[in-house]
Amino acid sequence: MQKELRVVKFGTQVLSNGKTEDPRLSKRKIYDIASALAPYAGNIVVVTSGAMLAGVEYLRERGRDVSVPQFSTYCAPGMDELARLQAKKEYAKKCAELAGYGGSRLGQFYQEAFADSGTESFYETLTHHNFSALERDTIKLSLLDMIADKTIPVLNAHDFVSREELMPLNGQNTFDDNDKLAKLVAKLLDATELRFVSTYCVETGTPGQEGSIPIQTIYSDGTTLRYEGGILNYEGFNGGSDFGRGGIKHKIITAVDAAKELQIPVYINAAKDILQHGLDRVEATQVCYQP
Repeated sequence: MQKELRVVKFGTQVLSNGKTEDPRLSKRKIYDIASALAPYAGNIVVVTSGAMLAGVEYLRERGRDVSVPQFSTYCAPGMDELARLQAKKEYAKKCAELAGYGGSRLGQFYQEAFADSGTESFYETLTHHNFSALERDTIKLSLLDMIADKTIPVLNAHDFVSREELMPLNGQNTFDDNDKLAKLVAKLLDATELRFVSTYCVETGTPGQEGSIPIQTIYSDGTTLRYEGGILNYEGFNGGSDFGRGGIKHKIITAVDAAKELQIPVYINAAKDILQHGLDRVEATQVCYQP
């Protein structure tokens, strides 16, 4: 029988103070995550975002007047396609610069937080090279050895590199965000479960709006999303991220791809549920592929 192994991915907004005007990294949130996940040491891998927020904190402590870049200020409505593409590149460049300053600091916070809960962790950043035929067996064995020793791997995309390090020209093992990285890690380690943790679970509309209710299961045939109430149109969601690269729409797309390719249970969770109840008694939206 295959040993249970969960890959759990935490988004940037989950690690923030919840503010949209001036989002800041919440060290308390990282301690809460560590406390909730420490009991699962030996059966869990964490994939995390948040290096950009940690970079802002690092530079502010050194007197730099910096803030988290807002996607909407780079890609304004009405831009033509060429201008929008250039703006997205500038936004990604700024995010990568901040993440370069913040990556090691984020890892330090996780290490301290898990230690406070009596668990060892190891922070590592990855590029597509780690999933290539030349390196994947080495990184797989290293991660599995850590897991066997009840050390929790905390993994992040290595943002502070050229784009080609994350998205090779041949298209293999491509990831330009941590949602896709989580899928690759789950595949590499033959995980039995994959969870994307967001600020909200998936609802029939924008979370918090009147009439919007949680969805228990999403079914996809690759083109249409269905749930118990009918067809799900995520184009209308307003629950995306103005900082970071994710958002609930992106998580649904990546979750569908993962369910199709990996053939394992894939869930989208609200962070507050996991922080309160751990992984075993939590309500979540399961994403299923049904051709």
